[in-house]
Amino acid sequence: MSDRSYLNVKHTDLPNAEVNVTGITRMGDIQDAIKAKMPNVLADIDSPQIQLFDKDGHEITDVDDIPDAYFKKIKEGGLSLALQATPPPSRDASSVGLFGPKNPKRQKTDWSESCLSSILTYDPHSILFQLDSEYLANTGLPDKKKLVLYCRSLFHKQFDFLVERVIKEGVFGWILGPPGTGKSTTALAFASTLDRNEWTITWIHLFRSKHPICVRLEGETKKSRTIHPNEIANVLEAEVASKNHIVLIDGYATGGNDHIAILKDCDEWRDYNRENRRLVVVCSMSSRFKSKPEEDLQDLVEEFYVYSWTTDEFISAVNLDDFFTNVKESFDSIEAVAETKAISETESVSETESASKTRMDPIDLVQQQQDWRKELVASKFYFAGGSSRFMFLFPTAKVIQYLQNSVDEISDFDSYVRVSTGPRADGVVNRLFSLYPGLSRNDGNKVSIASQYAGYLLATKLGPDLIYHLAKTIRHDCNPSMDGWMLEMWFFACLPFPFGGVKLSNLEGKVIETWATNSTVVVLGWGIWLKPEKWNQDKITRGGTHSFKISFFASFLECLLHSEESFEVKTLEIFFVVAQEKLASFKIGVVTGEGLLAGKEKDMIKVVGLDGWSK
Repeated sequence: MSDRSYLNVKHTDLPNAEVNVTGITRMGDIQDAIKAKMPNVLADIDSPQIQLFDKDGHEITDVDDIPDAYFKKIKEGGLSLALQATPPPSRDASSVGLFGPKNPKRQKTDWSESCLSSILTYDPHSILFQLDSEYLANTGLPDKKKLVLYCRSLFHKQFDFLVERVIKEGVFGWILGPPGTGKSTTALAFASTLDRNEWTITWIHLFRSKHPICVRLEGETKKSRTIHPNEIANVLEAEVASKNHIVLIDGYATGGNDHIAILKDCDEWRDYNRENRRLVVVCSMSSRFKSKPEEDLQDLVEEFYVYSWTTDEFISAVNLDDFFTNVKESFDSIEAVAETKAISETESVSETESASKTRMDPIDLVQQQQDWRKELVASKFYFAGGSSRFMFLFPTAKVIQYLQNSVDEISDFDSYVRVSTGPRADGVVNRLFSLYPGLSRNDGNKVSIASQYAGYLLATKLGPDLIYHLAKTIRHDCNPSMDGWMLEMWFFACLPFPFGGVKLSNLEGKVIETWATNSTVVVLGWGIWLKPEKWNQDKITRGGTHSFKISFFASFLECLLHSEESFEVKTLEIFFVVAQEKLASFKIGVVTGEGLLAGKEKDMIKVVGLDGWSK
């Protein structure tokens, strides 16, 4: 891969500009860098209005979509992205141009039309719902030939809210929840089931840094096009085929480009004729802006929360063959889980037992398949957490990259913790936290780290102060695994030298060892620290018992011995790090693979306590 430090950008009236984009991973930051490079030329243009196009005229909307050729020097055969910009709505588009005053009319994008084969039907008792490409295309949602949705209980409850409260009672509906919970796909599924002889449906998908996409469903016709924020009012007021009209705004965020202005136009449109007009906002935040109860009452505003997925919901979904067939490619740990299962069986099953397994009855085979899929979910859950988008749409490497980018956007601890667990968190914060319902009607919503891997990334970036803060403010009793996550987060947060290292204690609470380093991957005088990226291979445990699968460690050491660095293992020590309060009662569970390392490995185990994060 070539050096992607400088991006070539050019307008027809100016020479090529090399823009420093070192370390940038977000399109919004690319736009900011371009504006900083050309402050005079872009004086009347805001960063989000900057648009980039490749040599074939395709708009670039994601940094990962920019080919290496556009980072290569022009004299060495590199290419330049074409720069265009649209004045923001606060300025007169007829008098302000990219390079000074001008008077052109903004070109109107034509509607793209297609035919819809039928109105989809909804069954409140169904467990699967299928959206085809004719509905998915140009909506801002995954553009796939088909998208099979698992109808967990919140799917049906969201449908019920939209039908009973929005359609029948005319409330202004807000669909809230963390990203990846299925809010948008469920809303589109609902829209696809409305009777288009009775209703015109307008779907407006908002982006953070480019113009919205508008889709209109009327009768047997679907129309779609990109619209300028200034056009929203005209688009909504245009004559429609049916008397009733519902608008669904998808992807709303208070920090998005022009989102507040667009919402205002849609709200005014609804107010003009509440009897026949409906408005729904599908919010990409866990909660909306600070509202006033008296205004909500006057505007008939009602909220509906869509919570993060639980492991039980994921497992129920993948146990359905019709669903699993459509998402299995996202479980790129299939081979790893199969290998782990084979190793485990080799260690613990005799030849006679193994032979008997080849003659399993159908019920046993189904149970074995379900156990395997449960293992897949557990493996992916370490990274994806309660996000169905991460679990079912993206490979693990993409999830890791997404989480890492989100953590990298956090500039400092203080600014992060001020909003991280508050009720109005936005932006990067929502991507790193999940939301679950309280245990009772009077109990508030529960905030949790998005996933165990996200917790590890946050801990290593922000240090022990983050763990102190989370221990006091996150009410995680609806997600018991968070207790174990916090212990692991505390371990890696304390490990660096600046934070004093990890202090391990004996039963009496006396510190007997201190481990410290500058990184989990950098060699120092204290050695090298390597953290496994497998969900079940850490030996930092919050539980009362823990199994010991020696084969994992044996294969790891074998890889080190035969690596380019040719590690030599002179001393082998085995530690189980346990929460201090459980140290006295902790027991080693099943031990498999004895003899693969040094023989009598169980006798080598040292169980030590870790304390401090909950004080």
